[in-house]
Amino acid sequence: MSGMKTREIIDLWPDRQALASDLKIPLSVVRTWYHRQRIPPERYVDVITSARRRDLGLTYEILARARAHPQPDEAA
Repeated sequence: MSGMKTREIIDLWPDRQALASDLKIPLSVVRTWYHRQRIPPERYVDVITSARRRDLGLTYEILARARAHPQPDEAA
């Protein structure tokens, strides 16, 4: 799981609406993260909290690695 990309992280939730609901943010925000392939670091605590509640196995290290190793269309 440690080499996950941002989209794979978001796809751990049943759907994007579930993540948006968990974080109490608009679905459009999660869609933007998905398309930009970037979860803002200031949201990591909320994302990890939600992942723990859902027992998804997501860690800060996984989020940080996804950020540190951008996907090809994110590097431009």
